[in-house]
Amino acid sequence: MLTLAETTRILMDALDARMTFTSELDPGALIDGDLFASFATGDYPAARLVHVARVAEGNGLSLPHGRVTRTVAWEETRWLLVEGPTWRVRFRADSDGETWAWVLGIDAAVVEDLSAQISRWNEPAPLKPDSVEVTFCFRGERGLNRRRRKIHAPSWPSISLNYTSSVRDRFDRLVAAEPNRLDGRLVLLWGPPGTGKTTLLRTLAREWTPWCDTVYVSDPERLFSEAAYLNSILLEGEGGVDEPDDDRATRWTLLLLEDCDELIRPDAKNASGQALSRLLNLTDGMVGQGLQLLVCLTTNEELWRLHPAVTRPGRCLAQIEVGRLNRAEAARWLTEHDAADAVAGSVGPDGLTLAELIALRNGTPALSLTPSTSSVGHYL
Repeated sequence: MLTLAETTRILMDALDARMTFTSELDPGALIDGDLFASFATGDYPAARLVHVARVAEGNGLSLPHGRVTRTVAWEETRWLLVEGPTWRVRFRADSDGETWAWVLGIDAAVVEDLSAQISRWNEPAPLKPDSVEVTFCFRGERGLNRRRRKIHAPSWPSISLNYTSSVRDRFDRLVAAEPNRLDGRLVLLWGPPGTGKTTLLRTLAREWTPWCDTVYVSDPERLFSEAAYLNSILLEGEGGVDEPDDDRATRWTLLLLEDCDELIRPDAKNASGQALSRLLNLTDGMVGQGLQLLVCLTTNEELWRLHPAVTRPGRCLAQIEVGRLNRAEAARWLTEHDAADAVAGSVGPDGLTLAELIALRNGTPALSLTPSTSSVGHYL
């Protein structure tokens, strides 16, 4: 058993690590220190982490014969330390109801009983027909931040005419993919801005909701340049992809990464160090083994400009070019949206992007520069 001095040193080291990015005292870290001191000294030698996807509104996180001895609120998160006669529980609860509980007890039986009670609190809220739940992640001053949000996500049939026939054919097959029959772990959407790639991401998340959860990382360059950040999302507790809860055992995770041009260009390894290698490891390397994980990237680069390791056969579940609608497709779109007469002459031979079509329909076309009439020989 550790001595009090040894335990104190370990806890102080942990607190120092927690406060690396801020000079302010972190009460949440002090709650953790108080909790794990009782584990380190052997007073409560059994422990387990429990994740509840959503605790119902109005649940006060109360347990029989328990009393709250510490509480901290910061932004949209609160921490509670609850103590009972033979156990201690540290709750971390987000405003959307997602909750993690470290359960400590005098023996494994006490811990398992409490863990089962807490697990039964899970009450998923019904989603609106045109929405999907997404976990947004980023690395902040206090480490990894996760926030779940419901976002608008149209069904694929309702938006399919916004895309070219080639996109429709490929996306039809992608939407119909089944988790037990996946030929790759990487989905690549590429094409110019304004063609609707982000809408496809939201729709894919919705269509795969029955078997797949969605995680959106807002700082992908940092994710793949910092191994600790990547591991905290994929492998560690408190909501990690590899969390072994029973209710997640059969579910997959779709990791969404937008505008990843810097990560997947031919010179990516020279420019970004190990970032490209870590990305590829998620799809078919050692890191990806055992993870039920799919990665979806978007880029504005053309396919031939991308690193060949990203596009090689067998790695991609789908490679979809999301391009401009040709003249006939654009005319059909405008007709479907009752705007054909007003803007019939605005569709050129190269067609239009989805963003341009929406602007025309709404009467707010983008401003364009008139080509220069300078004589030959002047600098352009």
